[in-house]
Amino acid sequence: MFLDVRAKMKQLDLIFFLPPCFSIALSSFSGQLYRKYNSPDLSGILQYIVNQLRISSVNDLVVLRELLAKMGGIEETSNLNSSQLLAMAGGELLKNETLFGGVTGTVMKKNGRSCLRLQEAMMRDNIASQLLVLLAQHRQMSIFGDNMVSHLKLLSNLFDQAHTTLLQFLEFLSTNLHKEYPSFVPSLTELCHEYNIESNIAMCIIRPKLQELISVSPSRCPSIVLSPILLV
Repeated sequence: MFLDVRAKMKQLDLIFFLPPCFSIALSSFSGQLYRKYNSPDLSGILQYIVNQLRISSVNDLVVLRELLAKMGGIEETSNLNSSQLLAMAGGELLKNETLFGGVTGTVMKKNGRSCLRLQEAMMRDNIASQLLVLLAQHRQMSIFGDNMVSHLKLLSNLFDQAHTTLLQFLEFLSTNLHKEYPSFVPSLTELCHEYNIESNIAMCIIRPKLQELISVSPSRCPSIVLSPILLV
């Protein structure tokens, strides 16, 4: 009986939230391809991920995670040990040196050219704003949506993947697009009321915007943060 339950759970894992082996291999290939060669256009694949999220299809989020890791130099931080967690409280140099090779086991230094290409692609057609809102909504819907996942193990893993992807994307934006961050991130009021994002996640999204606005113009910070920014 126990073996039958484990076999069923493993089968459900593959169906509901674990990407197939070929999908993982393809996403890794995509990350390496876009990192090494400058000719492929990133706009198409990023818009495809946005369109998939709009129809609540999350199987291709593994591609986004690989692009952020291979091109943006932002590794997933879901399996950090105690020393790496302490290092995350330090500066950018300490975090980068700790994460390079510490999470995945392979040393991959940040590629400046590929990271810049990814930044430029994120700023085209409001891709960064759309991905940010859709990832935050997906994190909530992974638990409270109509996903029809009855097993707690599957539900927890689905939520963990959604949360990890959101944090990885936020880290990429706040690290590489900190000056542009206030211009494309919706206001706190808009995040909570128009897009129905939980207040704690909305504050997590808005925090880099607050830091940048305070450093530039402290007197204008409250009015800018609360003013609506249209998400096209």
